[in-house]
Amino acid sequence: MEVQNNVFFNEHFTPAFKKLLTFEFDSPVTLRIIKSVKILDEQQYAVFLTRDKLLKDHAVKNKDESIRYENGNVVFISVEDRIKFEEQFNELVRDKFEIPIKEKIKLTKGQKINGNQLEALESIVDVIDDGGK
Repeated sequence: MEVQNNVFFNEHFTPAFKKLLTFEFDSPVTLRIIKSVKILDEQQYAVFLTRDKLLKDHAVKNKDESIRYENGNVVFISVEDRIKFEEQFNELVRDKFEIPIKEKIKLTKGQKINGNQLEALESIVDVIDDGGK
């Protein structure tokens, strides 16, 4: 299954996906979830590393080389640098990667997950009506 890098900017996605490890599934599904978690962790690290590099290339830095913020916003070297950062960042978050989930994971009513987590996983899971089992 293809997943976009933008999932890492939803604070509920990664914890929700890892919560799938606490549910019981058939062994092949569980194994795919375990492999997917490893891929997600590696991809998330790479995405944030790339984002930080883009910021360092386009933002004003303090004396200690940290990114300068004013009023909670990054200070860019110039308007052109802000635009270039936004273009490159948007390209980064639109990029896709593959996880070894072949089809949506079926969650039953008995597998409790909150609304924020379910919404974050909507492209990966389906809830089935199993009569509450």
